Amino acid sequence: MLLNLNKMNDVKKTFDTINKIVADWDPLGVGETIAEDEYAGYIPEIIQVMKNDQSLFEYLSQILANELGRGFDSTDMKHVEGLKSICDKIIRAYMDI
Repeated sequence: MLLNLNKMNDVKKTFDTINKIVADWDPLGVGETIAEDEYAGYIPEIIQVMKNDQSLFEYLSQILANELGRGFDSTDMKHVEGLKSICDKIIRAYMDI
């Protein structure tokens, strides 16, 4: 039972940590009070695709372009570097949990 509680705590901590990073990023600009709820639905899939930087990068760029309507230009280095920075933050945080 204790093992299951520890695992549940780890899952919640992982979810909360990644959700905070995505909320701080706030690609829609909804603001701090709404952001954590706004992006929470994406966190389980983010956790699933975190096997490598490229998978996470592709998933987040797809979200930006197709679901959030923010567009993502893979030829724009500002877009690419910004998204890589978010991917790095997510992966580093996950490794530290």
